[in-house]
Formats: sequence, structure tokens, C-alpha cells
Amino acid sequence: MTRHRARDLANALGVDGRNVRNVLHTASLKMMLKQRISTTVSGPLHDQVFVTVVRTTVPSGVFVAPPAESNGLDGGAVEMVNTGAAFGKRESETLALIDLCEQLTKNGIRPQDPPDVRKMMAEREKETLKARKNRAQLVLEMVGATKPSLQTSQSGKFFVTDVSLLVDGGKKLVGSGKAVSKAASEAEAIINVAAGPLAEALGQERVDELHRVIDASPGNHVSVMSVPPLPDRGIDILVQAMGSPEEHDSRMDDVLTTQAAFEAKFAARQESKWRQSASKESGPSKAEQILKAARESRASDRVASKNEEYAAEEAERLRRAIEDETSPQADMKRIRDALPIKAIREELVEALRTQQVVVVSGGTGSGKSTQCPQYILEDAIATGNGPTTRIVVTQPRRIAAISVAERVAAERDEPVGSSVGFAVRLHGTSPRDAASIEFVTTGVLLRRLMRDQNLDGISHVMIDEVHERDINTDFLLVLLRELITTRPDLRVVLMSATLDAESFSEYFTGSGTHDLEQGVPLMSVPTKPRHPVEIFHLEDMLDGGGELEVEDESLLNEDNESVSSREIPNHLKKLAKDLLAAQDRSLRRELEEAEAEEIAAQQLERLSSAEDEQVEVEVSEDEEEDDEDQEEEEDDAVDSELEDLEVELDGANSARGMSPRRMRASSRVRKLRRALAMRKARTGESSMRKGAGDTRVRQNESKEVSELTMQLLVEVAKHIASIETDAGRKGSILCFLPGWDEIKTAMEILQDTTDAELYGKMNVIPLHSTIPQEEQQKVFVPAPDGVVKVIFATNIAESSVTINDVLAVVDSGLVREMSWNPESGMSCMETVTTSRASATQRTGRAGRVAPGSCYRIYSHGTLHAMEERPTPEIQRTALEATCLQTCSMTNTGIERFLSKAMDPPSLESVEYAMDRLLKLGAIKSNETTGGEDLTPMGRLLSILPLDPGTGRMLIMGAVLRCLDPVLTAAACFSSRDPFYVPPGMRDEARQIRQSFCATSDLLATVRAYGTFQDILYEQGWDSARRWASDNFVSINALNTITSVRSQLLHELNRIGLVQDTDLDSRSHNKKTLRFDASVNLNASNESLFTAVWAAGLPGNIASRRPFGNFGTLRTRTEEHAGLHPSSVAFHRKPPRDRTPLPVWFLYKEMMLSSQVFLRDVTAMRPEQLMLLGGHALQKRDFTGADGDESPEFEGALLDASGNPIAEDDDPRRVGPRLMLDDWIVIHSSCADTADLLTDVRREIDAALALKVMNPRKPLPDASEDIIHAVSRLFRVIDERDERRQTFLRRRREGDFDRGDRGGGFRGANRR
Repeated sequence: MTRHRARDLANALGVDGRNVRNVLHTASLKMMLKQRISTTVSGPLHDQVFVTVVRTTVPSGVFVAPPAESNGLDGGAVEMVNTGAAFGKRESETLALIDLCEQLTKNGIRPQDPPDVRKMMAEREKETLKARKNRAQLVLEMVGATKPSLQTSQSGKFFVTDVSLLVDGGKKLVGSGKAVSKAASEAEAIINVAAGPLAEALGQERVDELHRVIDASPGNHVSVMSVPPLPDRGIDILVQAMGSPEEHDSRMDDVLTTQAAFEAKFAARQESKWRQSASKESGPSKAEQILKAARESRASDRVASKNEEYAAEEAERLRRAIEDETSPQADMKRIRDALPIKAIREELVEALRTQQVVVVSGGTGSGKSTQCPQYILEDAIATGNGPTTRIVVTQPRRIAAISVAERVAAERDEPVGSSVGFAVRLHGTSPRDAASIEFVTTGVLLRRLMRDQNLDGISHVMIDEVHERDINTDFLLVLLRELITTRPDLRVVLMSATLDAESFSEYFTGSGTHDLEQGVPLMSVPTKPRHPVEIFHLEDMLDGGGELEVEDESLLNEDNESVSSREIPNHLKKLAKDLLAAQDRSLRRELEEAEAEEIAAQQLERLSSAEDEQVEVEVSEDEEEDDEDQEEEEDDAVDSELEDLEVELDGANSARGMSPRRMRASSRVRKLRRALAMRKARTGESSMRKGAGDTRVRQNESKEVSELTMQLLVEVAKHIASIETDAGRKGSILCFLPGWDEIKTAMEILQDTTDAELYGKMNVIPLHSTIPQEEQQKVFVPAPDGVVKVIFATNIAESSVTINDVLAVVDSGLVREMSWNPESGMSCMETVTTSRASATQRTGRAGRVAPGSCYRIYSHGTLHAMEERPTPEIQRTALEATCLQTCSMTNTGIERFLSKAMDPPSLESVEYAMDRLLKLGAIKSNETTGGEDLTPMGRLLSILPLDPGTGRMLIMGAVLRCLDPVLTAAACFSSRDPFYVPPGMRDEARQIRQSFCATSDLLATVRAYGTFQDILYEQGWDSARRWASDNFVSINALNTITSVRSQLLHELNRIGLVQDTDLDSRSHNKKTLRFDASVNLNASNESLFTAVWAAGLPGNIASRRPFGNFGTLRTRTEEHAGLHPSSVAFHRKPPRDRTPLPVWFLYKEMMLSSQVFLRDVTAMRPEQLMLLGGHALQKRDFTGADGDESPEFEGALLDASGNPIAEDDDPRRVGPRLMLDDWIVIHSSCADTADLLTDVRREIDAALALKVMNPRKPLPDASEDIIHAVSRLFRVIDERDERRQTFLRRRREGDFDRGDRGGGFRGANRR
């Protein structure tokens, strides 16, 4: 370091000769630096130069990476060497210190604000001690240790803790620990007692084995599941059904042989499929080329004559349109010529002669869906290529494929089935073999690609509405991007709205065999100006004015009076006001849930911390009341105070040392409180205050936001219909709703609340993909004079279907879409707010033929809070089904294939899906290709339109003959929770839900569904409706569950898992099971069908921590988790009557907020998990390298009578352990129980394998006997547990004879 260099760095570093020593002195204290300074002199006396060398030792862990110019020392420390040269000694030292400051700055440390290494080292030591203590606790848990008894005393500046506990059935261990803090001394005591004393009691080899078990687990922690001995009668039932061990082994060998033969045939078919595909990709052989040329030569004459026939048809069609200007053909020609798409006709057909891929961008009503295929076909016929042209156009929905096909056929003056056809699932009309256009759904084309990966005979593939980005479309784009490299003659046209059209062009740039590196052509269609449209939001309905949207000033005065002068009636204003109030109540509910989560998170975090420090924590039920008092105080603050509070809290977070999870949760609560307070300040309504009104809110006073949205939407539709019919206009009122249930409700409300005269002027039409085709086509039929069509539609009417006579749009702002949480691994269909792009699309449906209006049933704030555009479905849905489909399309690897998507899913999502499929037995790795292949189970699951886990659960329910409740559970997985929570009544709603079941959220829902259906069948609709209202149950949600059940039952019947004789022949619209169906023989056995639920969630198991404070659980990947406070199984503290709580749980969702919460839990018995839980139950050997040799002991252990203990019962002996999913260690005091349950699990798996290979074939008699025995076993276990509960209850009540001990398990090995 020189003087000039130091001067240049003075401003940058903020240090100079005046302060560098002080800065480094402070830094040395905080960073624990050790410095050695040495100075040497060189040169003559008149020109001496002082050279100072500063050697600084920096402790380990300070730098992220060691500095480049440093020396490594023992223990991870580094030595930094810095020099300075000057004519004076002090100056040379200063320059060396400035050089040190520069080097520290370069490595991320600011000398003026250095890290506190002392604190870092203390935290590191604390974390290390915590990890060692957790490991010691885990080892003690594995040997059945009792909760430690701790006694701490202080000796000088140290704390000394003595600990004692019992392990392995009664062996007492004692130990002690010494440290400067009480918590550290207790931790040291636990660590010490789990080391030497435990090894002396059990043997060092066994202790080492326990550590190896923990190290091999996925999350470096395990749980021990103690399986109680089965009752004698239960063992007798199983042994009688199982037969001898030899018979069991023979059955297993037969199943393995059958399965191997089946899989070999299946794999051979798959390999043959890939070979044929590879041969086509490599190109035809020379002989095939000669034969192809010969066929083309012979066919050329026929092609020419056929094209002349097609050309004559086109000429005749044109002649009729020109000669008679009043004919329908002439009218259709004028309409076609007036469409904006006509401007790019020549450009489109010219580009397709040289380009493989073309992107067409055009707004709603431009004509791209109907005209582009016709332009291509007409040009092909004109150039002599008609007989070799077959155009396939995909649509995202059935109704779009059918309606567009009929429209195009009408424009060509011919019936559907000539040159135009369509194909949708289970329905279609094929066009002619050549010079044709076929409209299909995306799924139909994907299935064709599965059969014919080259799409032989298809010349053009056109993907319409590609901007919607559903998962099938994204999957198809990947396939087409690969296909055009081997099909140079194939042409692909992507038709999109104006959103993101450039991204599709960029995606295909560089692919194909043509020169696409220069870019894929992008053609924009000029849009036709719409008439003025007046837009109303909720606030505008209250204020009485809207926002006028004008695209063309010339259209402003055309019949605009009816738009601008419309007044909002008072009853609509009242509904709008009620909806705003309902939104406020919804905000209150959301705040309550967030506060409950934060309270539970604070408690769980405090318990976890206290557990780490071995401190007992008292839990108070008054915490929530205290928090509510604080909330009331905050609600009374004004806006300025809220802003100050937010700033203050933001600055306090770091001081408190809150975790990122807690900070996010606290931020959420603050935002909700602030939003609620701001809303209250604006409205000044007393109803905003919590607790207003009656203690029990009536149903009509606690409407959900969605229900009020429905009412307002219907009333707005009636208001518009009245205005339009009075003005003598005819047309359509298009109402957007999220789903079919909402459509049915809206139609019922409209019919019940509209007077007969006005209702007679309305033609009410539903528009949904599930209704019959004939009903869907009614939306296109023009309304007669004096009548308006009221169309209740989903987002299908946004872009897929164009209704030309729309006068007004009523937008609920809601859409139903599939979402997936990779942390929970679950998919669900949710009703969410739509995007701003979709809102614009919906508004664009109005003003096409006349001035119109758009009523948005949401506020301006909600609009601006919406996402800009929808997230691609491939990034928000589970990928298991897509991965299964990928396996059927390619054998090069799932990850590699999906990485080619336009917006690839995250690697974590793909890996999660593949891991789950592997564990489900749906796919297996192919070492030859490096990819994956389908298994027979995967083949069946790929046929079922379900999540693979749910599909496996349904198959297992059919195998074990308890299908009905399993069907209901599967439907609940795909539907929203039928229980709702009115504002301010969270505790009451939870108590009602607990009345159905106090240990399982899913069983509570299943029982509620069954009760509702029984009341509906026996007492009628009115009684069922009152029951649902009293129990806070949504009837719409229950109806959705019924519909999903029917759909799933149809699929099971289609593949043969449910026979036709099991279906109720009286039910025509919805499939239901007969009361005496063979697949329902065990449907009343709750212990059996709840165990079957575990087959659908194999990895979602949790257990209470034996050493943990109350409420802490452990999962496969999480050490600290808790039940969500909304669960029926949630308890804030142990029950006062000391009732034993469940230890094991099955959960549907793991939610990460401020803490890890488990939602929708079901208590499970160890026997249920052993038979049907988890992915794999197997014996694991952790004996180490020399584990085959038995450890030698100095002497045999003796029992209480002085007799030697058998080798198998020796607690010091090490051997294979029975484990579930590599983290649950199975322990049972009865060898018969563990062995028998393991064998029965193998029998159940074998029955499942046989059913998968041949779903329609009945199971062997031996398998049926074992299934019947399993059902009987669970009933015996239920009786045992009921007796145990009675026993405990009598003991608590004092009615207990202590002399009557009862009989015990006989304990003899049956084999």
C-alpha cells in the first residue's frame, strides 16, 4: 500500500490515517482478530524506507469464502498479510492498516460495521448444542425412555443438572451436566446420559445402530411406532384366513410369477412401440422410399382429378354468392369479407408455403378461428394441393369445437360432415378424408398423438386460443416443436389473442427443418372498433355513475343515450352496499384465521424453544382474548397512527430477531388489520365492529361473499333485461360465473324472484362444458323480437365462444381453476378472482353490435389487486398425471421432456411428481434409455382422470370392498370444504364440526355428507336445508361432492373396477351404487375405510413427539410441526380429564406460514398404518460392515427368575429393523403381531396387483377371505379400544377395582 493509493481509497473506504486505528480496534474486538505487526528498515540513512507487515488471524466462519490472498490455518481460521511502505514508521503502519481495510471490504466486511464474531460463535455453539441434544433425545425416544427428571442447582458461576430416566422397560439411567447457563447444563445432562450410561445399559453396538438408523432417515430424525399386541381373537381370525406360512409364501410366489410375466409382456409392447417410433424418426428405408414414389406416381392422376372436383365445388359456391346478392351465400360472403382477418389472408397463405410455423394474433371477433382454416383450405385447392390437405384445429373446450365447426360449415354452405367436421370426447362427426377441416379438443389431438406420434396424413395443425395456456396446450406445444423436426411438410399455426403473442413466436424460433432461426412470422390482425361500453364497479353502483370506454369517437353518438343515462335502482344500490359489507365481514374472518394462526405459531415456537431448553411452559387459554383486546385497541387507531405503527413494527422486527416465517405472518396480520381499520374509517358502519348484532348470526345476515355476489349479479341481469325489453332491443345479457353450481343457483334465483311478465321476455340459457350439446347451441340462436337472452356462462365465453348479439356483460370477477401447492403435494379446484386480462376479455364481449354496458360485481380495488394475466396451468397444477402421459409418449426421460415447455415447471415440482410416481409403483426407471417406463399400475392410473394417489385409493377401496366412503373422500379432495365459518363464530363452527368427529376432519365431512343425504331422502328438501343452515354446511358444496362422486363412479365402471350390477339402474343422470353393491360390503367399517384413505396419502404421516412439549408433531421432513387451529383434533393444552390423545395422524396438506401446520388431519392407529400406510414396509439392516457376525457378550442376560434370556429378546442384540418409509421404526412387544401384520400387508398388496392387471376379473377366493378377515380384525380392534376407553373412564371416575387386573396377552409365538 502506497501513500497515493491510500489517498485514492480514503473516500471509498471511509478510513484514513486519522481514524484507521480506531476503526480497526473496534473491529478487532468484535471480530476477535489477532494481529502481529512487524516493521523493517531498508535503504541508506538519508533515504530510509520503513516497511510494515501486519499479519491478521481471522476466526473461521467470518468469510463466506477464504480471501484469495490469505493463508489457511488450523480450525478453519485464515491469516491475512498486509503491507505498507513509507518514509516514516507510523505512516507505514497506517498504510498497512488501510491495506487491511481494503482487503476486508473486498471480501464483504465493512470495517466500520463488522460482524459480531463473539455473538456468531456463541450462536454457533448454541446451535451445535441444540443439535446434539436433539440427537440425544431422539436416541432416548427410540429405546422407550421416560420423560427425563431434571434437578438443577447453581455452583458458583456454573449450573449443574442431574438427570434420571428409565429406558428399555425399566433400566434406570442417571447423568449430569455442567454449564454457564441452566438451559445449557440441562442439555449437557441429556447428552451425557444418552452416551456412556445408555451404552452401558444396552451395549455400544446397539447405540451405534440407533445412530445409523437416524442418519439413514430422510430428515435425520425418526419416530418409533409401538404396535400393541393384537387381541387373541384378532390373531385367530387372521391365521385362519392366512393359513400356514407355507401357503402364504406360495401365494406370494404365484403373484410374483404372474406379475413378472404380465410386466414382461407389457414391457415388450412398450419396446415395440418405441422401436416403431424410432424407425419413423430415422426416415423411411430405400425400399419404402421406392414404394412411396410408385404410389405417389400412380395416385397423381387421381389427385389431379379429385382436386378438380374440389375446385368445382369452390367455384359453384362463389358463383351462387355473386349471382344472387340476396341469397344466404351472398350474405355470408359479405360477412366474411368484412371481418378484420381478411387483411392478412394473402400474407398468411404465402408465409405457410415457406414457413413451418406461423403465429396469428387477433382480438375477440376478428374472425381468426373461423376464417384462417378456410383460407388455408381454399388456397390449397386453388394450387392443386386439396387432396393432400387435412387441417386439424384444436379448441380448449367441447362447445367451441362444435360451434365453430357448425359456423364454418354454414359459411361453406354445406352440412357438417362434408369438408368440415368435429371430434370431442364421446361425440363427433368426421369430415371427408381429404381437403377437410376438423375441429377437435386439445385432449382428442393428444390421444391421437399417443396412437400416431407422426400424425400421418395431417398437413396442418392449428391451435386456437393458445394464450389460455392450459396444461394440455403447453404439452401439445412441446410435442409439435419436436414433431416438426421430423415432419418438414407439417405446418403449425398458433392463433392467440393479443396477449403474449410474441412469446409463442420466440418459442418456435430455431426449431424445425426450415430456416426458423430468423424468426417465426407473427401476423397481427387489426381489430374492429367496438361501440361505447359503460363500465360499472360496486362503488359506481352506489354513486350512480360509471366509466365510459370509447374506442372510436365516430361511434359515440350512435344510440348512446340508453347507455349513458341509465340509473341504478335503489334495490341494486342496497345489494351493492350489502356486498361491500359482506366483503368487510369476509375480511374480518380472514383476519380471525390469520390471528389464530399467529397465536398458534407463537405458542408452537415458544414450545419448541422451551423444549430445546428443557423448560416447561404453561399454556393459557386467555392468550386469544388478550390478543383480541389488543386488536380492538388497534382498530380504534386513525390512518396516520396506523402508518406510524406499521413503520414502528417494521423497524422492530429485526430487533426482536423474528424468524422470516413469523415476519411474513405478522406482516399479513398487520395488513389485514390496517385494511379493516381503513374500511371502517371510510364507512363508519357499526357493523364493522366485531361482535355486532346477535350472538348467533342468522343465515341471511351472514351470507358468504359468493352468495351475495350471486344475488347482485341476478338482480343486475334483471335490471338490464327490463331496460332492453322496454327499449325494444333484442340480444344477449352475458353473465360470467365461476362454475356449474353457481350457474344453477343463479337460474333458480332468477326464476323465483322475477315477475311473470318480465320472465316471459327472457330466455335463460346456461353455458357450461358439461351440459348437453343441444343445450349449448341455444346461445347462438338469435332471440325473437321483444326477448333478451340471459346467458349464465363460465369463462368458456371469454374467448372460445363468440356470441354476436351481446348487449351487456355482468362479470362476477370469479373463475374456477386448479391450483397445486408443491409443499403439500395436493391439488384442489378453487374459486379465485380472475386476472385483469380476463376481465378485459369479458368486457370486450359487449359493444360488438350496439352501445353496451359491463357491470363488474367487484370494486376498483379488487380489479387492481388482480394478477395481470393467468399463470400457465403447467406451473400451478400437480404434474403426476402429466408425467404419466409423458411416459406414454416418450422414453427419453420426463425431466428432459418437460424442460422443453414454453414455461417449464420447476424442477422441484417435476422431481416431486416422479418420486411420488415411483413410490406408487406407476413408473420405473429404464437404465438402457435413461428415462422412465410405465408399469401396469401406471397404465391403469393413466387411464383414470384423477390424481394418481387418489386413483390408487379408489382402486384400494374397490379391492377392500368399502368404496362408497372412499368415493366421498375422493370427491372431498377435489371440492371445497362444505363447512363454512360465519364472521365472529369461529369457535361455534368448530364445535359443530367436532360434533361429527373429534379426531378427523375428513371423517367429519364424510359423516356430515351422509347425514345430509339421509335427511334429504327421508324428510325432504326443507328439512335438509334447515339442517345444513343450523350446522354451517354449504349445500352447494355438498352438491358438488355428489357430482364428483358420480363422475368418479362412471370412470371406475368404465375400466371394470365397478360392475354394472353394482350400479343403481333407477339413477339415469348420475351414477350411484346399489345399497347391496359388492364393492360396499365393508362400507360401514370406519376403521377399514379410514385406513384406505392412508393409501391415497402414503407420505403424509405425522406423529406426536414423546419428548416434545404439548402440540408438537414430527413428519417425514419436518422436526417441528403443529395441527392447524381450525382442525377438529387441535388442542391448545392437554384435556383436563387427561384423556389420551391420538399419537399418529394422516394429513392432507402441510401448510407453511409462520410455522409448519398440518391441515385436514385424521387420527390413525398403528395397525392401520402398518397395513395400508406409507409407501414401503420393510426390514432394514443397520448393523454396519460386520453386522453379519453376532456381537459377543461377556455373559448372557438373566430374566427375573434368573434364567438366560433368549437371543431374540436380548436388548443388546443388533439386527434388522422393521421400518415404514425409512423414518418410522416399528416396535411391538409381540412378535406374532408384527410378523402377522407384515404378511397381511403383503397379501393386500398382492390383491391390489392382481386387480390392476385385470380389473374385471374377480380376485381369488384366498384373497377375498383375507380381505374379509381384515375387516373383522378392525372390528375386534374397535371393541378392544372401546373397552380400554371404558376402563380409563371408570378409573378417572373412581369406579375401579384395583384387584382385578384382568388377563394379559398369552405371548407365545404361534409359529
